[in-house]
Order: sequence, then C-alpha cells, then structure tokens
Amino acid sequence: ADSGIEVRAAILETLGHASPPDFPIVVSALAKSVADEDRFVAAAAARALADLGPAAKDALPALVKALPDRNYDFDFRPLRAAEAARAILLIAPVPEKFDTPPSPDVAAALKLLTGDHLLEDTRPDGYGTRAQAARLLASSGPNAARAVPQLAKHLKDEDPIAALCAAGAILKLAPNSPSAKEAKLLLEKSQQSPDPLIKSAATRARASLELPSN
Repeated sequence: ADSGIEVRAAILETLGHASPPDFPIVVSALAKSVADEDRFVAAAAARALADLGPAAKDALPALVKALPDRNYDFDFRPLRAAEAARAILLIAPVPEKFDTPPSPDVAAALKLLTGDHLLEDTRPDGYGTRAQAARLLASSGPNAARAVPQLAKHLKDEDPIAALCAAGAILKLAPNSPSAKEAKLLLEKSQQSPDPLIKSAATRARASLELPSN
C-alpha cells in the first residue's frame, strides 16, 4: 500500500517468489494489485502471478478482468494487459489434448496476445510490437501452443526481428510442429546475416532454445 510506485512494483516482484505456505495471502494481494492505478505496478503484479503458475489459480478472475487495456492512447502497446494474458496462460490448466476448445480464460488471453494490438499490429512502427508479442507467447507455456499456426505466418514477416522472434516461439512451444523445420532454418540462415542486429537476434534465439551454434 506504499504511495511509491517503485516500492509497490518491487514488492510485487518479490512476492512472485513466495513459498507454498504463503500462497493464499500472496495470491490475494497480487490479484488486487493487478488493478493498480499505475500500469507498471499492475504489470508487475501480473508477472508475479505468472511466476507462481498454477498455484495462483484463484487470481484468474482478476487477470481476465485486466485484459481490456485501460489506456491504449498512453502506451503504444497494451503491455499491462499482455502481462495479464501471459499469466493466464501459465496459470490455467493445460488440457491433455489440444483438439478440444480452449477454456474461456485461455481463449481470451490468446485473443489479446495474437490480436491487432500485439501479434497482428499493422500500425506504423508496429514491428517491435509484433516481436514483443512473439516473445511473450514464447514464454507463456504449453497453453500458448495454440498460437503456433498464427506465429508460423510471421516467419515471413517483413520485419526480420519479428520473424526471428516468431521462429523462436515456434521452436519453444511446438518443436515438432510442421512449421518447426522452417523456423529452425530461418534461425540458422539469419546467423550468417551481415546485419549485426539480425545475426545477434538469431544467436540469442538459438541460445535460449539451447540449440548448438554453427
């Protein structure tokens, strides 16, 4: 309840490392903080819940409520809502078979992360938004594998960094999917690029996947 934004954010990040006996009171506090008036604090609360994973299932209603972003005009990307979506995907149960429809919570989270303000952002200078959406999906666990077909379309994204982030996400979420081979080839080819930004992005992506370097 401190008036300092930095203080609240730091405490919330710390709560994401709580031990099991403290989960009920910690999850309750974090769920309330997802609605914090400051977007950075709210995002920190969502990240902390994501760190707790399935143990934070009681916070799902608060996270779903946070998905409609409150201030698109203030921030080019709805990152507060995106952090809430990522937390939902990491907390919600993972079905044994993906041929069944996703739960409403998972569907809502995926809709935001793969929607017009993130993965499909076509606004001017929206390249970084698409790349960030792919990064978020890559770290969102098995429930995010449902987004792999859409990520596959971005392997040919006009922004090479967004394409590399999509490739990394595909290989992270579904390494045996039909698009995984194309994704791996893109990373390998990009490591030979004369552009240092592309080469370093490809190298980082391969390193995060623990793939051997060329």
